[in-house]
Amino acid sequence: MKIQPVTKNTVQKPQQNNEQTKQEQNMKSVDDPGRTLGIVGFVFAFVGLSIFGVILSAVGYHKSKVAGFKNGLALAGIWINAIFLLLIIPILAMITIVSYTGITAKANTSYAESTAFSVQTTAEVYQVDKGHYPDEISDFVSGNILSPLPSGVTILNRSQELNGLNGRTSILYQYTGEFGNATGGRIEYWDFTTSDISNKVIYIGDATQYSQFKDIQ
Repeated sequence: MKIQPVTKNTVQKPQQNNEQTKQEQNMKSVDDPGRTLGIVGFVFAFVGLSIFGVILSAVGYHKSKVAGFKNGLALAGIWINAIFLLLIIPILAMITIVSYTGITAKANTSYAESTAFSVQTTAEVYQVDKGHYPDEISDFVSGNILSPLPSGVTILNRSQELNGLNGRTSILYQYTGEFGNATGGRIEYWDFTTSDISNKVIYIGDATQYSQFKDIQ
């Protein structure tokens, strides 16, 4: 039996048929399709764009996963953006509610003030026409032909409650002097920002804060 000499050509190298090795080689030649989205989504978490950040991070993570990549930055972006949203959204909602409430209160107070001015105008015109200020509720309507109150405005006395429910169109009115010869009056309207009437007073005629006031009849 002849023994063939071992030559360089007769030595066979083991073939690399490992599929995992091929996949790794292929992955090295392909860019991660979700990498850019993951970076952008992560950055958005720190610039106040968490809503968009969590979306971009999630899309980037999915693209990377489908392509066989592990996109840790995108995963971190998902979590960080989600945490920021859980913290920021309630705070923003609270700020919005407080701002809206404040704006609404100021608007309602301005409306109540304009209602009070209309009562003042009616009372002053009534005094010029009749020679004295109103001392009856009817004086603001049927008794004052020259300048009646706008429709919907209500005159209240101290026995009736003025509050945030009726404060836009209801006014407290009291007069000074004698019945049938009122020499002045006090007009109070609701302050929606402080929920009281302590600082919302208009004096007419000879009335001051020290005058003796009587309820309108």
